[in-house]
Amino acid sequence: MASDAHYPKLKNQPLSLVLAEFRFSEIAKISDYIPEIQERLRKQYPDFKKKLRHTIQLNESGIVAAGGAATLWTMVGAGRQKGIQIESGRLIYFCSAYDRFPGFQAKCMEVIRVLIEVAAPGLLHRVGLRYNDLVLAAGNDVNAYLNPSWHMPAAMAKLGDPQLYRTETVVNTAVGVLAARTLTGRHSYSIMPDILQLGLPITVSGDNNPDRLSVVLDFDHFWESESGVEFAADQAKDTLGALHEPAREAFWKTTTEEAKKRWS
Repeated sequence: MASDAHYPKLKNQPLSLVLAEFRFSEIAKISDYIPEIQERLRKQYPDFKKKLRHTIQLNESGIVAAGGAATLWTMVGAGRQKGIQIESGRLIYFCSAYDRFPGFQAKCMEVIRVLIEVAAPGLLHRVGLRYNDLVLAAGNDVNAYLNPSWHMPAAMAKLGDPQLYRTETVVNTAVGVLAARTLTGRHSYSIMPDILQLGLPITVSGDNNPDRLSVVLDFDHFWESESGVEFAADQAKDTLGALHEPAREAFWKTTTEEAKKRWS
């Protein structure tokens, strides 16, 4: 593993959101365990809410509900910069105030250990680590921040003012699958639209000017197993740790040296 010396701390880092996802074998009675989980975590995450999330789909008539609603619970810290979302087969830990990975990992594991001790999930099916960065262009020079392979095609850019350009590259790593995505153009997103659909109750940095030229960078690295493995704390911690290095390296390879000087 590369040391932090290879990746110096960026004082003005563009990071907008980090989340870790743990999917486990379904617990039909998860609601029975939520009060104890909340009690054990409420001092750090006092804002507690229960809500329903409806599955939707598109058909010829427009948007319609598809099936029943899923119940989930959120616990959010003061300042709305960190929190937890739990449902019957998934836990997401998320934060917008991120310093270094070891601290983030430690906070994740505090929550995971409570989940294991209280609800005892049987199998771990997926661990995901996802970083979103909001890159605000200085003037209209967004290309100064990204390496050329991520630029909007010049032939299209010459036709008019760039409005929206998406890229996605997916690779198999030694740990799992890493997807690197960009969303470039004039939009008000600070994080990827599919993350917004999760409804995470968190304050994310960035302005909401729909006319600003910006890029959302998304590095989504995950391990998954259909058959699953025993959901043990060490397994979850080690897998999350193994996902970190390639995701961090992807950010450094995607952004330019000039960009990192500006963020230093």
